[in-house]
Amino acid sequence: MILKTQQPPCLAAALAYRQRGWSALALCPHDHAGVYAAHAEHCHRPGKSPLWKWEPYQERLPRVTELQLFWNRNPHCNVGMALGPVSGLIGLDIDGQAGEQLLAQLSKGQLTPTLEFTTPAGGRRLLYQHPPGPLAIKSLKSNGKEAIRILAKGSQTVMPPSIHPTGVCYAWIPGHGPGEIQPAPCPPWLLDLASAPVGEDQGGGGHYPALPTPPAASDAVHRASAYLAKMEPCNPLPEHPMDASTHLLKAATALVVGFGLAIGDALPLLQAWDQGNPQPWPEKELRRKCDQALKHCSKPLGYLMHAPLNGHQPLNGHKPHPLPQMPAPPAAASIPLSSIQKKEVEWLWPGWLPLGKMSVLDGDPDLGKSTLLLDIAARVSTHGMMPDHKQGLAGNVLILSAEDGIDDTILPRLLAAEANLDRIHCVTEIHQEPPVIPKHLKELEAEIAARNARLLIIDPLMAYLAADTRSDQEVRRALHPLAKLAQRQRCAVVYLRHLNKSKESKAIYRGGGSIAIIGAARSGLLVALDPDDAKYRILAHTKHNLAEQQQSLRYRLELTEHQVCRVVWEGSTSLNADDLLQAPPTAEEKQAKEDAKGKVQLAVEILQAMLDAHDNRIIIKHARTECFAAGIAQRSMNRAATQLGLKVIQQVEQDGKRTYLWTPQP
Repeated sequence: MILKTQQPPCLAAALAYRQRGWSALALCPHDHAGVYAAHAEHCHRPGKSPLWKWEPYQERLPRVTELQLFWNRNPHCNVGMALGPVSGLIGLDIDGQAGEQLLAQLSKGQLTPTLEFTTPAGGRRLLYQHPPGPLAIKSLKSNGKEAIRILAKGSQTVMPPSIHPTGVCYAWIPGHGPGEIQPAPCPPWLLDLASAPVGEDQGGGGHYPALPTPPAASDAVHRASAYLAKMEPCNPLPEHPMDASTHLLKAATALVVGFGLAIGDALPLLQAWDQGNPQPWPEKELRRKCDQALKHCSKPLGYLMHAPLNGHQPLNGHKPHPLPQMPAPPAAASIPLSSIQKKEVEWLWPGWLPLGKMSVLDGDPDLGKSTLLLDIAARVSTHGMMPDHKQGLAGNVLILSAEDGIDDTILPRLLAAEANLDRIHCVTEIHQEPPVIPKHLKELEAEIAARNARLLIIDPLMAYLAADTRSDQEVRRALHPLAKLAQRQRCAVVYLRHLNKSKESKAIYRGGGSIAIIGAARSGLLVALDPDDAKYRILAHTKHNLAEQQQSLRYRLELTEHQVCRVVWEGSTSLNADDLLQAPPTAEEKQAKEDAKGKVQLAVEILQAMLDAHDNRIIIKHARTECFAAGIAQRSMNRAATQLGLKVIQQVEQDGKRTYLWTPQP
């Protein structure tokens, strides 16, 4: 039995805030439960400090998979929000009675209702629409103590339903929560205060640190910025739409093809370049042009990286890093196949998991996909003997798991599978943040090399992939370096994926996201329920580029005395992946099948009686007449003859006519 875990309340809130366009953050738990030692040592504000680096979310919203990954790392996290343009909100932190008095004085008692929640320490927070232009974080004092804090870009706030260190929850004031009221426009008096320079009586800094200076951009971004600086913005006004559209496509092509930028990196540059237009292009059109450039440009990726900068400065003000003078690459390169030495495919699990390649395991939730891979990991960590009794490789294993706890789920399952725990390692963080593909592949490869790992499990892929999983282009760009990593390190990479809700009959098309996900894999596997007995699961092949299709394997999940599931393999089955994903028959179809079985059985009885009565010889024409009289179709009669093992023979009469008979095979 597999129990479903309830979604943490703060994760549910973070996902809801993100859907409203707010940049949600994972904050440390109010009691520092489950935080890593370095955070616990340096954090003096339990429940209020970001648990991981949050600077990127000052500029963009977190992805849904990132939020899920944060709370999978620590389900006790509080939820916060980055203030400023990214969320479109500016905040007021009102501290107790002194804050209320100062607020009444500043607003002259005229406060427009807006988003508002209480803090367990006796204060409240007000959230207003962020006006155009930069605003400053301010500390407003009363009698020498901070009474109000203005929260702008570079600051974040704890959000309901987070838990205060006192154990009390932050809560929205009735009638002032999301869905009940919209954030009010920023009051003029607040705009004046936030726009003014910081004075001695106001004081900057405090408990909401400003962001550090952003790191310098990459050479590709620098050079792309300088290239755009030489181009006039394209005006989408009606009088010359085609010229403007072509000009925009040229700019997008330069960024995503010429400099090889990801669309997420190219869009901010295009938007900054486009600000000179009287009527800027919408972001949707900018993204469409980037997609169009990737699909239709025939030039090689990065063809502009060696173009001279000609002294132009990039738009963001950073000076580009000087690049060494490099000779232009040849137009084409080739290698004679006679110089290549033939190699055999190596296998971690013969016929199933190729070594140095990527494989994908698909399946619906709650079928034990993760448990199955941990069983394989246990076999690799010990003897290497696989479920079909083929000898595979033994070695070390690395696991990236975003959905299961290490101490309460992964470790007990490995113990139940009798794994060698010294040879299995879980990668939890890279540079104090969750691993991201392809961003952290260099660090991940170093860990694989250091451990000499033969198996890397990514569970699930969507939690770690920094790409639009519906875009073939982005998925292939993200997975290509992962495939090269697997090849260099002779490591089998297996990533998990859930099925989509399509009714497509072919199993290969049922995996979630882009078809490129299984396209990049050399072996595709599927886990599904046994349609004949729901207590069994079946592991089948959906794709097998490097070997013939293996016979599907049946297994079941057994609950141990320690209430942990383990895999028990039950041999092979003739069912294939497409069989497993066929829609279950309707009641009418089931009845028709039962009726057909009954007709065949009746035909068997009729034919057997005729064989007994006519010395094991039946004239087929007479058998057809008898079966027709009993309401049996010829198709059912032929199936009955096959079951009885009858063969057709000819009998030539004296007049030359031929008679066809059935007789048992010898």
